[in-house]
Amino acid sequence: MNGPEQRTDERPAVAGAEPLVTIVAVHGDSASAARFDRVTPHLPDGVRLVPVTLPGFGGTPALGDGTVTDHAARLAERIGGLTGPVVVLGHGLGGTVAIEIGQRHGDACAGLVLHAPAIPDGRGRAELRAGSLPPLSRVVNAASNVPFAAVAARAVAFRDLPADVVERACEDLGRAEGSAALAASADAAWYDALEPSSVPTVILWGDRDHWRGPASATGLAHRIGAGRVRVVSGWGHLPMLRRPRDYAVEIAQLARWVATEAG
Repeated sequence: MNGPEQRTDERPAVAGAEPLVTIVAVHGDSASAARFDRVTPHLPDGVRLVPVTLPGFGGTPALGDGTVTDHAARLAERIGGLTGPVVVLGHGLGGTVAIEIGQRHGDACAGLVLHAPAIPDGRGRAELRAGSLPPLSRVVNAASNVPFAAVAARAVAFRDLPADVVERACEDLGRAEGSAALAASADAAWYDALEPSSVPTVILWGDRDHWRGPASATGLAHRIGAGRVRVVSGWGHLPMLRRPRDYAVEIAQLARWVATEAG
């Protein structure tokens, strides 16, 4: 059975410290666990980051039909053995998977941090609405023999980042065969069926996220019963790459908050 590839940041418990909080980090569209590599060195003591690569991303084998329900079920299985409290952090399409965990597998984690989740609420990305544009990975794959595709990614999405980060991000763009199925399954019918969840949840957004604006946060919070919305000034869509130290501090604080809410 194919499951999410998993990296573990092994941080031993410190005597007298707060209980270890494990953050399972789920990447967004056309990415992989490497999306969080710059964050790990900046985490405070007592917080462990476990980034995962969803099946069908980062060159890994696809998962059956690859729907949001499939991905959530498989991820819930994989995180069941981790020491907790376990908080699921989902970014973009990974946020969609995290929402589904809260809807169907709430006992698998202590809480959720939803960072700019990809939701078809009429305000989000066009490709998440039925019959519209494909995810970025499909556009890049279709143009993979055209050097301009990689040049555009470097110039727009990943400008001013270290060369090794840019190279890995561009590799992942062309190795995300599971992206289309996952995005298509998180359609308007899926969104309309969401219900308030008892899983402690915080929604995180950057006020300069022009890829997916924070206007969606309030509506989503009401729909799923999220207890907190946090909008960070100055953040765009990829603070884990551009501001990794700030991102590490922020997600650690939010993960501890949801873990405390879970009791």
